[in-house]
Amino acid sequence: MADTNTPTPAPEPGKKTKKRVYGDIDKEAVTNIKLAEDVCEAASDEDNVAPLQAEEVTPKVVAGLLSRCDAARKLATKVVETKKAKETTTRDEEKSFEALMPLVRDAQGRAKRKFEGNKEKLAAYRIGKNNLGHNREEFEQDADTIVTLAGQDALPGMTPEKLVSLAAALKTWKDADAAQKRAEKIQTAAIDALETAVAEINTIRRDIQRAADLIWPYTVKANAATRRTFGLPPDKPMA
Repeated sequence: MADTNTPTPAPEPGKKTKKRVYGDIDKEAVTNIKLAEDVCEAASDEDNVAPLQAEEVTPKVVAGLLSRCDAARKLATKVVETKKAKETTTRDEEKSFEALMPLVRDAQGRAKRKFEGNKEKLAAYRIGKNNLGHNREEFEQDADTIVTLAGQDALPGMTPEKLVSLAAALKTWKDADAAQKRAEKIQTAAIDALETAVAEINTIRRDIQRAADLIWPYTVKANAATRRTFGLPPDKPMA
């Protein structure tokens, strides 16, 4: 195996084909990182260094893998932090949405009073639209339109104070929605970085294990203890 100053190994084929829940990714990552660290510890044993060097697994390779593990642990911590931030912004978005919707419905109710029978105007206020607010992208446009029309049409009972409250609630929700999207983008980037780092760690770790599998074959019973330190099955070859 080449030293760690060679190009980064490609992730194992099929590593990302199965969609996983975000909450499980950091746990799986830590498990893989710990396994790599254990393999590095075994590779650093003074009795194992020389045999591994003969298979091009040098101390520099092992040190490089440990460095990757340290960096990956920091990424795993960042994933946890970004998940918490995302959860906070999601709660804020939901609360601001819940505060906005009654005000939007209130404006629609006033529009019904003024424009009863005017299908075109009622449609402009999104009256009769199914699942209003279920699609957040569409709702932003819908709410913008309703607020604008409510400010132009002198709806019955729509005081300046109510218009200000409606516009403020819309802005609060827009800001919260934008913050949620930013947090989600940051979280996704952190998860992608962690997955990439762990895939690279796994590639290097498996190569070290394969070298150990050759040096200490399972067919020799005396090798069982050494094989265990490398995370290898004592009585069968590495899969």
